[in-house]
Amino acid sequence: MHYHLLEFKRPRHQLTRDDQNQAEKYRDDLLSTFQPIEIVLVGGSVDPKLNFNPPENVSFLSYAAVISNARQQLNWLLTNLTMDKSSAASTASAAS
Repeated sequence: MHYHLLEFKRPRHQLTRDDQNQAEKYRDDLLSTFQPIEIVLVGGSVDPKLNFNPPENVSFLSYAAVISNARQQLNWLLTNLTMDKSSAASTASAAS
């Protein structure tokens, strides 16, 4: 089993190395019970310095990125459901 430690910061907060260190300390406290743990930090923005030599099993996301990704996935799903529905209707019509 794979575990995730999610930490949500205020929407106006820029994620920094201090936030990463804090989350890693939380993870370290949980490692005796839960392993492996992936850390996901979400904030208003991400300090560009965090993208240099990023740590393994730690992700930094802005709320805008999370919403954008969700919107893309929803649009993909709606498109594919519509295509599947029209394909099923065409197949049903052809069978009649």
